[in-house]
Amino acid sequence: MIRNLCYELNLVYSTESLMEEYYCNICQKSLESVLLEDHIKEPDHIARKKKLEKDLELKNKISKLERSVLDLWKNG
Repeated sequence: MIRNLCYELNLVYSTESLMEEYYCNICQKSLESVLLEDHIKEPDHIARKKKLEKDLELKNKISKLERSVLDLWKNG
């Protein structure tokens, strides 16, 4: 069973060991619960997260620009 904790981490309940395991969507790797706090402070994780946020921001800006151009074309 997988439950979404936030957009970057999923909590995975291992049925074999009954131990909580996390999956980082940003780094695409599994983590044990004891390593979770350390992982989200790692420079590699932070850098990947910032890059994804920047890419998403750029994508949103492009989408807004495309919509603006389309609106101008329709109304022009």
